[in-house]
Amino acid sequence: MYLLSLFLFVYKGGSVEIKLKKNEVILKQGDKDSKYMYIVIDGELMVTKNVEGSEIICEKLKKGDIFGEVSMILNKERAATIKASSDSVILKSMDKNDFLSEIKRNTDLAWRLLTKFAEQTEKFDNLRSQFMNMSKIL
Repeated sequence: MYLLSLFLFVYKGGSVEIKLKKNEVILKQGDKDSKYMYIVIDGELMVTKNVEGSEIICEKLKKGDIFGEVSMILNKERAATIKASSDSVILKSMDKNDFLSEIKRNTDLAWRLLTKFAEQTEKFDNLRSQFMNMSKIL
């Protein structure tokens, strides 16, 4: 259920704290609103992608994880649907200005993002190698 209108917003500085209940959706695959990225403060979320009509579970997000940054930075539509998978989820949202200010102050956030990008690049490289090896066999 896509319940954006039911989110509880509590303002703290330049960012917004968002509280979700189980199964509430924060991002929907294909959404064009890419103004914000999010940090999981508490709880767990499920990341899914619709591939040719089938919902594929991609990963679970937990406290400290970051998501939505690629769409925000590149101004692209959302690549996956993300919904709360635990009873109580708390997120912190940031727009580009908040994000830039935060990484200037918080080098840990910058390092986590760089690590995440490096891990995603490594996963992509591994998948590409597997695909290339499979194509040689076929």
